[in-house]
Amino acid sequence: MRIKDYDFLIRDVNIMDELDKRGIKGTPTGNNIMFCCPFHGETTPSFWLKTSEGERKGLYKCFSCLTRGTFFDLLAFLDDIPLDEVLKKYRKEEVTAKDISEFEVEFRRSLSSSAKKGSKIRILDEKILERFKKPYGAYEDYLFGPKRNLTGRTIERFGLLACDSGVWAGRVVVPMRDDRGRLISLNARAIGKVDKSEKVRKLKDTDVKKILFGLNLAKKMIGPFVLVEGEFDCAFLQQNGIKAVALSGADINDEQIKLLLKYSNSNRIVICLDGDVPYYKDKKRPRFSLNIKDMKDRLAKYFLVEVVSLPNGKDPDELDDGELEYYFRDYKSKIA
Repeated sequence: MRIKDYDFLIRDVNIMDELDKRGIKGTPTGNNIMFCCPFHGETTPSFWLKTSEGERKGLYKCFSCLTRGTFFDLLAFLDDIPLDEVLKKYRKEEVTAKDISEFEVEFRRSLSSSAKKGSKIRILDEKILERFKKPYGAYEDYLFGPKRNLTGRTIERFGLLACDSGVWAGRVVVPMRDDRGRLISLNARAIGKVDKSEKVRKLKDTDVKKILFGLNLAKKMIGPFVLVEGEFDCAFLQQNGIKAVALSGADINDEQIKLLLKYSNSNRIVICLDGDVPYYKDKKRPRFSLNIKDMKDRLAKYFLVEVVSLPNGKDPDELDDGELEYYFRDYKSKIA
């Protein structure tokens, strides 16, 4: 049976957790898992199931009895319930494929509307945020807990939200705003354990590369800008009195440099990227272009550039109080 909206339903399902709940153990092999086929008795595993994100996520095949299907077909068999009941469970409180397409239409309309007005940057309608909720329960645990260490005031300042249904279910939604506070895009970060490639979901075709996340708040602070990669790095450092803005994982571009020049009240700029970002470009991994040296050289045309080098494996939002004082004692800021 073909499941019309299968790709949407399977996207946020943690297959390994669901198998574990049913006592099924197997041998992971790359993006797949092998275990004994539940459809016929066997002692040597011949059942293949794809566990990671992509077009084939959740598809299975037994190389012995040749049965094949989707993960939802497998759950229907294991739980001994009709497939429709399984799908109803995973669609519970979730948007339908129609809702998703309507969201995309609404998104496109808001982009085209801003373009018609001659805006240099495409702006989203604030009504899109009404689809999400204020953080609660597990979302609060994620934001307040050791993973993010944010305060209620910081969560409110950055307008962080929760999505508990649809293709972004189980994610904290981060509104991406420009220097004037206008909504430009949305990022959604999973609060549970998922594959690295699934951690962050983003709206496509927005002008997010034309902004510096957190600039609408940081521009009111005194001192040099501190450039970080991620939104949570930015929120955490601002919470601790540091004038941080985020590149959102990308290398700096001309639009972002113009913003720094426009709002800077210091001739200094500070680069503080994640601890695993190399100082020089990694020739063995040319696809990963982000490096400190190239960014420093670009900014040195306009600012006195300083670099805060974190220990390998550490991100700015993972620093404890002592480390914050050690690395940022010269960059503490205050509200203008």
